[in-house]
Amino acid sequence: MQHSLSRSRFLAVLAVASFSCAPSHGRVDPDLDDKVGGGGTESSDVRTMASRMARDLMGNGRLAAEEGRPRLYIMGLTNKSARPIKREMVLEMIQTQIVRHGGGKFLVLDRSKASLEAIRSERRAKREGAVAGKEKKDLLGSDYVLTGTVNTISKRGSGGMSSDYWVYSFKLTDLESSELVWANEYDFKWVGKKPAIYR
Repeated sequence: MQHSLSRSRFLAVLAVASFSCAPSHGRVDPDLDDKVGGGGTESSDVRTMASRMARDLMGNGRLAAEEGRPRLYIMGLTNKSARPIKREMVLEMIQTQIVRHGGGKFLVLDRSKASLEAIRSERRAKREGAVAGKEKKDLLGSDYVLTGTVNTISKRGSGGMSSDYWVYSFKLTDLESSELVWANEYDFKWVGKKPAIYR
């Protein structure tokens, strides 16, 4: 009896030690379910959305027919949902997809605050002779601006059940005429108990 009890304790201690030594995190495919739970925008949503929006925008016949390369910049993503989202991540991935896979069809301007400050500072230094530069260029104006909006419809029912319907809407607007020349959306829905906490 004593021998059996000691062996049981030994196995219990060994199991705890093995569990505590196991890695707490592991690398997974960002397109697969991570089993943590849902309710919000997942990595697979961001990747799919960026690829889909960029492909659809680059395939727009109206823009493809223009002479030269249409110039555009991405202004922002307005979050009208009740959940936090990584707005910059979504927009930066769309921008990267257009630049990398656009085949030179578009000229994408960087209008982020940090970049504009760096550009103005460097241009000023060149023009004052503080640093050398190959050539002086004019800041490019934009033909179009890309904007986005996020909306949700959320419900909470009995027994802890909930649902969240998400819609990401994007549009490209002509900065001379105000014409809406392209629009698309990406949507998805979660249903379950106790949605995950997003940070």
